Amino acid sequence: QQQQSYPATSNPNLVTPSSSKNNKNDDTKTKTSKNDDDDGDSDYDSEFDDDDDDAALEAFRQKRLAELRKSQTKQAENKAKGHGEVRTITQDEFLSQCTSSEYVACHFFHKEFERCKIMDHHLKRIAPQHLTCKFVRIDAEKAPFFVVKLKIQTLPTLLVFKDGKTIERLVGFEDLADVTSKDPDDFPTSRLGYWLEKTGAIEYEGPDSDDEDYKETNRSGMHHRFRVYDEDI
Repeated sequence: QQQQSYPATSNPNLVTPSSSKNNKNDDTKTKTSKNDDDDGDSDYDSEFDDDDDDAALEAFRQKRLAELRKSQTKQAENKAKGHGEVRTITQDEFLSQCTSSEYVACHFFHKEFERCKIMDHHLKRIAPQHLTCKFVRIDAEKAPFFVVKLKIQTLPTLLVFKDGKTIERLVGFEDLADVTSKDPDDFPTSRLGYWLEKTGAIEYEGPDSDDEDYKETNRSGMHHRFRVYDEDI
């Protein structure tokens, strides 16, 4: 019996070596094309992400510049109001000076009391670096009305005002002097700075090291001269 033969291409399930090779090449081309597309998409996404980053960075930069300009404007306004120094005011100036700024620290002093001089020493170190608060001093002898109204009984007394209202007072050197020290008047400026920070009047920016403060105080001889306790008026 004669065996019937079929052409190789007539069987759909039969793959010739040449057709298999062609299919593989086609698959390789397809994969390569797909990879190229993926790479193109990746590059596009990367550029898109870079654009987003640049936009976010520029927005942050503009926001920061606006904040700096606002801060500089505020500092200039405060300096115009007398911030940055400790100024002596009169009884007639008291109300206008203590209500014209958000925060005001007012030192009631007596010119003969040595502890008042110590308070002035520390305030003069703090004021130039902290423009958020106005620092003033008033002679208690020349301001009898406010001494009575604000119940000032001991000097020095430091009052802190916010929007014209008394929010805190420091009588003498309470909470400032080191209880273990033999000299209650010998304390660093940072103690007063951090006390003021607690009131919200300033964010203290000064030496944290008590040793540096003590060295400067000792060099000036102040701790030897000022050994007087609070004075009642």
